[in-house]
Amino acid sequence: MRIPLAATAALAAGFLSTGAAAVDLGPLRGGYGSGGLEPVVTWQGGYFAGFAGQTNASFQADKALGDLIAFGLRRTIVEEEMQVSEWLNPQIPDASDTTFGVLAGYNFQFAETILGIEADVTLGALSSSGLDTLSRVQTLSNNERYNVTAKGNIDAKLENWATLRARAGYTLGAFLPFVTGGIALAQYEVVRSAGVDGSRERVDDDGLPITGAVPLQPVSETGTDSGIALGLAAGAGLDVALTQNVFLRGEWQYLFFPDLAGVEMSVNTWRAAAGVKF
Repeated sequence: MRIPLAATAALAAGFLSTGAAAVDLGPLRGGYGSGGLEPVVTWQGGYFAGFAGQTNASFQADKALGDLIAFGLRRTIVEEEMQVSEWLNPQIPDASDTTFGVLAGYNFQFAETILGIEADVTLGALSSSGLDTLSRVQTLSNNERYNVTAKGNIDAKLENWATLRARAGYTLGAFLPFVTGGIALAQYEVVRSAGVDGSRERVDDDGLPITGAVPLQPVSETGTDSGIALGLAAGAGLDVALTQNVFLRGEWQYLFFPDLAGVEMSVNTWRAAAGVKF
C-alpha cells in the first residue's frame, strides 16, 4: 500500500503547484488588436462639432395686445367696465426652419460619470403672425349702450440663437447618453398693432334707444420691440464614439423665452452632429 499512497501524494502536490502558478500569473488581458477586452473610450477633454437640424417654434400671445388697448382706452368708461384690453387672444401658427450651427465644450470624466460645459450657436429664422377680432354690446352705468369692436395683429420673429449649458452623462462603452441645462440668448423682433372702434347710444330703463348711434373716437396703437432675449435651455442626447477622437451625436434641444413683448415662445430642435474631441 505504500506505492499507491506515494503516487497519490505526488499527484496532489502537482495539482497544488499548478494552481499556485495560475494564481501568481493572474488573468491574461488582450491588447487592442488581440481579440481580448475592447479598449475603453476616454471622454475627458475638449471637443467641437458642426450640426444640422429641424427646428419648430410655438407661440402663446394671449397677453401681447392688452397693454396697447389699455393705453389707448385709459381713463375711459369703456375700458373700466367692459375691460376691452382683456378681449384679444391672437392665435399664432407654429413656425419651422432647417437650422445649422457649431458647438464646443469640455468634459470632465470621473470613472463612468461625465460632467462638463457646452456652448453652441445656431443659425436660423422662425417667424409667424396672428390676429384676433372681437365685438361686444353692453349697456354701461351711464345708461348708454356701447357696440365695441377690438382688433389686433402680431408679427413675431426669432433668429440666430446661442446657448451656454451644463452637461451630465454616463458612459456605456462607446456610448454617452447625456442631459443638459442652461441659458439661451436670441435675436428677436415683435411688431404689434391694436385698435378699437364702435358706437354708442343712450337708452332708457327698458333698454330702448333714446338717441341714434354715435360713432366712438377710434383708437389705434402700435409697438415694435426688438433686441436680445434671455431664455432657458434644456435637452438630452447621445454621443457615439467612432474612434478615440471622432464622435457622432443625436440631440433634442428645448428653449423657452417667457416674454418677448408679451409673446411666450417655445423652441424645439432635433439635430445631428459630427465632431472631434481632443
